[in-house]
Amino acid sequence: MDQDRNWMMIGAINLQSGNIVGQMLLCSVNDEDQYEVIEGHAALFTEFRLPGNKHTSTLLCYANIFTDGTGQLTIRALNGPHDGDKAFSNVTVEIPLAPDSDKDLPIDMQVSKKHDLIYILTKMGFVYLHDLESGLWLYTTQFSMDSVFAYTKYQPSDGVLAVTTKGHVSVY
Repeated sequence: MDQDRNWMMIGAINLQSGNIVGQMLLCSVNDEDQYEVIEGHAALFTEFRLPGNKHTSTLLCYANIFTDGTGQLTIRALNGPHDGDKAFSNVTVEIPLAPDSDKDLPIDMQVSKKHDLIYILTKMGFVYLHDLESGLWLYTTQFSMDSVFAYTKYQPSDGVLAVTTKGHVSVY
């Protein structure tokens, strides 16, 4: 749910022809006729203020790895600009997937408001860092060789805490 409780996202995954396919339902809390089905595995809502703007934009960011093995990050504004503010330019960029990650999938996304970064976090322990405003890919690393089943925001460092299937805890 977004900060102002105007939007919510419900996600599900299922197996189709041996591939894990993700679908999400974006719903307006205030208008039952305003909804959209989105292909994706992980998503987040965040607030972002463009340089020079007085107000923030509510952004929806979502990641998907398609059955052809390509990855995609979409960042789009859910609200129009306030008077005098510039509109956020929606972006869709490729996620440069690591080799050997053909059966991987995003299971969580986090945002660093301190650094305006998006963390795309996967089941196979990869972290893909992207710039929040432009979507520009910045860095990829695999911090765990074990499958990861849970991520959460780690407030002390504005980073991410991960728990693997073997019980190891990592902070990134």
